[in-house]
Amino acid sequence: MAYTTVPTQNTSDSWSAANHNTYIKNNMAHFAMLSQELKLTDAIPQLSDVTVAPIDVVESSGAAPNPSWYRLNLDADGDEGRQWNFILHRQYESDPVLKVHYYMAGANTTDDIILACRIAAISDGDASVTAKVFDAVNSATVTVPDNAGTEDVTSITLTNNDSMAAGDRVMLLLYRDADAGGDTAAGDCIVTGVELQFTA
Repeated sequence: MAYTTVPTQNTSDSWSAANHNTYIKNNMAHFAMLSQELKLTDAIPQLSDVTVAPIDVVESSGAAPNPSWYRLNLDADGDEGRQWNFILHRQYESDPVLKVHYYMAGANTTDDIILACRIAAISDGDASVTAKVFDAVNSATVTVPDNAGTEDVTSITLTNNDSMAAGDRVMLLLYRDADAGGDTAAGDCIVTGVELQFTA
């Protein structure tokens, strides 16, 4: 949520409920937006249903010394992904959104990828641990940049989040749903960063 600049008030101005909601309530929500990085190096292999996406290191082709980064390579020919297992931030309240930083390995023109995310959350005292299942899928159809190597940040709204709460142990699966009909982009989707954004 974007910050809304508060206008200068005159002594004769009244302060309405609408003003309160616009300038105080919404701005408090803006400042309370937090994120939790999910490091690529912490991703674990998914053991079933989704092919394990490779993680490697690549460096810029620019002049030395060359910047380098980890990358998660999501293929166009099958469902590939990785899973994270982490403790959800203690300030988490609601409105989870997964932010995915990526670029495409090849050029595309008005093509889409489909990114999908599933969540399973385990709370203190949860008796279903050994038979835990993921909540329903969350997905986003993303129109990719036309040019290869152009960084983009997209969002997956995590409506289906297994009622996760602060302090829960969370399993989060991110994958490219490449065999879906709407995934038309050629070449790998190169994920460079993942973060869980939420309201505190």
